[in-house]
Formats: sequence, structure tokens, C-alpha cells
Amino acid sequence: MFFESIKMAVSSLLNNKMRALLTMLGIIVGIASVIAIVSLGEGGKDEILGQFEQIGASSFLVQVRQNQAQVGDYITQDDIEAIRTSLDSVRLATASSQTVGRAQTELGNSFVFLNAIDADYTFFQPIEIIHGRSFTDIEYSDNFPVIIIDLITAESLFGRENAVGEELLLENNSRQIRAKVIGISESANSQFAGLASNFGDEDSEFGRMPGFVYAPWRSIDMLVSEGDQLSSILVMASEPERVDEAADAVTRLLSMRRGNTERNVYRTQNLASVLDQINNIVNIMTIFISAVAAISLLVGGIGVMNIMLVSVTERTREIGIRKA
Repeated sequence: MFFESIKMAVSSLLNNKMRALLTMLGIIVGIASVIAIVSLGEGGKDEILGQFEQIGASSFLVQVRQNQAQVGDYITQDDIEAIRTSLDSVRLATASSQTVGRAQTELGNSFVFLNAIDADYTFFQPIEIIHGRSFTDIEYSDNFPVIIIDLITAESLFGRENAVGEELLLENNSRQIRAKVIGISESANSQFAGLASNFGDEDSEFGRMPGFVYAPWRSIDMLVSEGDQLSSILVMASEPERVDEAADAVTRLLSMRRGNTERNVYRTQNLASVLDQINNIVNIMTIFISAVAAISLLVGGIGVMNIMLVSVTERTREIGIRKA
């Protein structure tokens, strides 16, 4: 009896191939969409959290309150050097300023993230060099127009992975700098580069993920800020237990050096709290997208139920005869 039922089921599927195919397609697409969306959400979450975890629990951000700041309140390279040398609770301090600019070559142009960094930046965010070399101490300290670009920028502007020795033009706010490529780094957003093609033409600048360009602070400061003025810096405490102590010491030192002790100009933010906020945001987005996918799966399930109901209704007489 059991094998007879299986034979009847297989025979029914073969007699209604299109109906069976559409039913299976509805189930497969619904389940696959839920799995794909949840996987993308978790992958994006792991990538974002991984980038922040590399910085470490000892780090914090020092920012200038824009609504309180005056011209002389912004942080300079001399301030960073004073923080490094005069505070025993601080291990490292780095200038890091990022903005969106445009990179041009004879083959084309593209939007890029311009990152002005100094020698301590790689302790917070390592740059993985795959071709060429990193910056030297002299290049960090002097005005050398040298840059490191990532794979996305190299392939989009030079048509190949290894573009060491080539030159390109960097532009932002009507200011331009011609710089030489000395190194190629792994792309910071390489895991998401493939997703960009789903939203635009990869041959256009809007269809590509923006690449990253790294340069010594002094060589491109005119592109990313107004001279030697920073609105934020990264600081690493000597020990994780001394983060609060280091944060208080840095704000006091900056206030004394800039002569604004009467005003609350500087604020600090522990990167662990930033990590928690980002984690919460990504979790909410993943739940929302998963809910949309679940609704799609439910609609697909209703469609499958409808097909099954029609199939049973069509065979009501046959079922009655067989039961009799």
C-alpha cells in the first residue's frame, strides 16, 4: 500500500509537470531568499564589527564640538605630538581625516575615499600591502606626494592590479594634487564590491564601490581639511583600564593648549560604545530585512497551498471512488 501511494504521487507529478515545477520553484525561491538575506546581513555585520575590533578596546575618539568651537579650537599636529609625549596614560595618538574626492588618470576617473594618515594610523587600522611598499618615516614627516591605493582603485583607474609607479590626479574642493602610487593594498570593501554591480553599471563611476586612497597627512592635508586643523583624532590608552583616565587627560591638555578651559569644546567617545551602537543598528536592519523576506516566503507558501487545494479539488471524485 505504501509503495502504491508513492507510485501514484510520482505519476501525479509527471502528469502535471508545470504545476509541480512552479510549486517547487515557489518553495525554493522563498527559502533561498530568506537564507541569502540573513547571510548578507550577518556578513555585513561581521565585516563592520571586525573593522572596529581591530582598533581595540583601548582606543577612543576625541572630537571638537562643532557648535562650541571657534577658529583656534581645532586640533593640530603639534597638539597630537604633545599628547603622545606628555601623557603617560596615552600610548598612541593619530591624525586621521577622511573625505570623498575624485581620482583621475588618462583612462578615466572615479570617486574615492581620501584618507590622510600619519605613522601611528596603522596601529589602529592595519593596511595590508600586496604590491609595492608602505610609507617611510621621511614621507610621513615631509611633504612627499606619494599614495597607497587599494585594488578597486587600481583596477578601475589603471585597468590592472599592480599599478605601482603610476601617477594620478587627486581632486577635492577645486584643489588638485598629483601623486605617485608606491603601494597597492587589499580593498577595505572588497567583500561588498560584487554587490555594487547589482545597483548600477560597473563601467560607470556610479556602479562601482568607491576605492580607498591613503596618503601622508602633510601631503594631502589641503584636500581633506583647512590646513593643519583637525576636528577629530584617534587615541589609544596605555592600558584598557586607563581609557577613562586618558580621555580626561587628553581633553584637559587640549583645553589648556587652546586656552578654552571655560568652554566644553572637546568630547571623547569610547570606541566600545560606538561598536555597541553599530551592532544594534545592524541587528535592527537584519531583523527588518528578514521580516520582509519572511513575508515573501509566506506569500509563496500561500501560493503553494492554493495549488495543492486546486489539485485536491480536481481529484475529489477520484478520491471518493478510491475510498469506496
